[in-house]
Amino acid sequence: MDSRIMLALAMVVGWGVWTFAFDAPGWAHIIMTLGMFLLMYRIVARGTPGYPSHTIGIFRPLQRFFAGNVPGDAGVSSHDEHGTSGR
Repeated sequence: MDSRIMLALAMVVGWGVWTFAFDAPGWAHIIMTLGMFLLMYRIVARGTPGYPSHTIGIFRPLQRFFAGNVPGDAGVSSHDEHGTSGR
């Protein structure tokens, strides 16, 4: 089990104890929201084949864009002014 999944479960359990046992204030529900987000994100990221677990998924498309590997630009070189790439 991933350590971040365990952290997410601990956040949700901690939120539950804090909410139901100690009458937590309304802003305390952000812990449950963040815990559920982290749990769902890690489950999806672990199930994605070829996806590096150390990269945050939101920034992955930006990394490809700035590296010049924009999806859909296969066959179009930067020096080709018409976008035909010799076809």
